[in-house]
Amino acid sequence: MATLEMELIVQTAVPKKFLEPIGYLTIYFSILEASIDRCIYRCLGLFDNRGIITTAQFTSFKAKTLYLQALADQLIKKKDDKDNFNAHIKLILKINENRNEVIHGVWGRPMLMTGDGASKAGYQAKQGKLTTYFKMTTPAKVTGTAEAALEMAKAIQEVLDLYVPAT
Repeated sequence: MATLEMELIVQTAVPKKFLEPIGYLTIYFSILEASIDRCIYRCLGLFDNRGIITTAQFTSFKAKTLYLQALADQLIKKKDDKDNFNAHIKLILKINENRNEVIHGVWGRPMLMTGDGASKAGYQAKQGKLTTYFKMTTPAKVTGTAEAALEMAKAIQEVLDLYVPAT
């Protein structure tokens, strides 16, 4: 007889079926962040520890990503390539939002009420107001976010390959 506790990761409110997708999301997102770091090094021409020192100063993934976008905007000359790169950045920021909801959101018992899905509470602070929202997710959606992160890690490098030397 399956109990609610047997369906959850021990000492958490996270369903076991999410464990593998969250693992992939964690790994693939770290590859994406490393790719963004390398792109920044390339844009700045810093191929030694100065590149690591530079990117380590960013306090958020979003700030680092927007910095890369500003650097690339100065280097990418063709409008189509620039538009393509900016579309990648927009998708990367969405991937980051989705990742944050999974990694930093609150998992609660009500999430188990719907077959494969899980309801996660999230919080958003804007203009001094804190709002709570609930969003449904599934293992497949988490895996999709992970795979999109991996695709973007490669895609942004490919656009920069046209304009910035790799070494």
